[in-house]
Amino acid sequence: MNTLQSRINKTTPNGVLGLYAGEYNERIEINKPVTIKTKHSFATIAGSSPTVAVNSDGVVLEKLFIICTEENGASLFIENKSNIEFKDVYVKGNVVGLDGEEGEWEIPDVMKLNIMPDKVSRNRFILLSPVSARIFSYNNKIIDCHPNTIYPGINEVEITIKELDWNNIIQDYLIIETMGYHLKRKILIYGNTIDSSANYVNSKNNLIWACKSADAGYNGNLFNEEFNENTISQSYDSVSFFPNFQHLPFYSSLKTNGHASSSFSNLISKMQRLEKIREKIMINESLAQAYSDLLAE
Repeated sequence: MNTLQSRINKTTPNGVLGLYAGEYNERIEINKPVTIKTKHSFATIAGSSPTVAVNSDGVVLEKLFIICTEENGASLFIENKSNIEFKDVYVKGNVVGLDGEEGEWEIPDVMKLNIMPDKVSRNRFILLSPVSARIFSYNNKIIDCHPNTIYPGINEVEITIKELDWNNIIQDYLIIETMGYHLKRKILIYGNTIDSSANYVNSKNNLIWACKSADAGYNGNLFNEEFNENTISQSYDSVSFFPNFQHLPFYSSLKTNGHASSSFSNLISKMQRLEKIREKIMINESLAQAYSDLLAE
């Protein structure tokens, strides 16, 4: 069988193995100095943990997506880290054996942006990073991130979308590139200005995603801000992006905490009522299906 592993085995030491764009569903081991690169676009290596195991110096990986198919598994396992180089390599999963790359990430795969037409739109999300990294959009002419550097621990990032006309659909990626070996991770982001008028309030409360660790160590706006009835009403559309908002970190912690403040209890009650109202709102199913089909292309 002409597997990727068999092709690596046949490659001479210090040789170059060129791949075509496509998906290789297997885990591989690299035990000699070789360069593995995609000739055009990107090839994807997807397999169990560790997806790519390196036990040699002089290894170069270029223009690859490396995806671990096991939850909490390792996409990269480096036994011998001397003189290893990554060029435009994306990973999904943990990295083991590289100083400055190890640790647990809590980032989403996909986020829906909340966009208001003819205005600058701002969305916030909270992530956990084990290392220092740059964060930026692939199409930086439309979307900006602030701050554009994240550090070990919990980080809040604001996504700014420049003014868009009505009836626009955007799809982009947020790229997270580590400071050490420049390994990259990506988050698909998408949104539209077709059905946005009822779904967006341009406020600092527009949180669209929060990592599970946020309730354990975050001291930003999510927990310190005072909520009143007016704020809750204005923040309604942030709730609409979390149909199962009971799974949000602060909701579960407050629900089980006997010392939870009455103001937050009232907040949860109002959120529940707003959720029931949201379920009664008429949705243009044909538009939603067309939009979904477009994203799937």
